[in-house]
Amino acid sequence: MTTLIANKPFTFGPYQTDAKAVNHARIEGSILMIVDNEDNPFVRSGGILLYHLNFDFDENEFITLLDYIDHEDLQIEGYQGTPYIGSADIHMPFYNLDHEYRLFLTETRTGAIFVFGFEVSADGEEIVYLSKRYIPLEQILPHEIKYPTPLRVQNIAIHFAFDDQNKTVEYYLLLSVTNWHHMELMLTLSHQD
Repeated sequence: MTTLIANKPFTFGPYQTDAKAVNHARIEGSILMIVDNEDNPFVRSGGILLYHLNFDFDENEFITLLDYIDHEDLQIEGYQGTPYIGSADIHMPFYNLDHEYRLFLTETRTGAIFVFGFEVSADGEEIVYLSKRYIPLEQILPHEIKYPTPLRVQNIAIHFAFDDQNKTVEYYLLLSVTNWHHMELMLTLSHQD
């Protein structure tokens, strides 16, 4: 993969993507996720590119753009303002049960997290969103933690534990915070969240 983006687009082998600047890329299942933002996320609001990878190399379309999640997609209940996407990570929580994905995005200006649940259609041509959640971290963190305000989360990484009996996932999210430390946050989500 090419990740140095001076004057050329991000490529995946011989395939060109729509990314302008890549801060993170990850393949999970058949999904390629690209975080498309500048090193300074306040230059532009950025976005997340989601591609379907067809691993049948005899097919004409090896890589297909499914969705570009940008600031308009983050205008969901509870959030106000223009979001600036800092980072994202993706996971398949119920790998043996279905083909649901969870996408975690950080919003740099407010320190919020967005969680999108989605599936890919059977033909691999579109995303079906199952849920979209907004989690304002500053409202749920204990006041005893002396974090800098405003809370600026620059990076997110997923560590998780799976509970099959209740169909819930306990996510352990590792967050990198500007001018501070890392923090680990446990978030329990059900199959419907």
